[in-house]
Amino acid sequence: MKISFLADIDYANVLTEYAHLLNESPDIECKSICLKKHIFGYDLQHDYDVLSCNPTQIKEVINYIKDSDYIIFGEENSHLGTTYWLLDQFKTLIGLDIIELDSKILVWHAGSNYRNNASYYMG
Repeated sequence: MKISFLADIDYANVLTEYAHLLNESPDIECKSICLKKHIFGYDLQHDYDVLSCNPTQIKEVINYIKDSDYIIFGEENSHLGTTYWLLDQFKTLIGLDIIELDSKILVWHAGSNYRNNASYYMG
């Protein structure tokens, strides 16, 4: 089973830690793919930081996400609107419309944005 964890930065490093832990299972391959590098210098870093990737790495990112059975993304910014900001960013930056993939897609609602705007996400 392949899993992609997607986030802007993964501020608390939770999705990156989950990816690392899940990779200990022989039946799971998991990667943490974020738009930007951490600003906090965690020991465990993302597998990819899209905005720092070269063209070869971007192709790897696209292929990995396309081949994933599950895509779990964290909408961690306060960009409230009618679409998910992070998915829009992936579509704009790497040309990948995640909603159109055959993968199962799950939203990770965490962090200050969710706590401050929970009613927005529940409506």
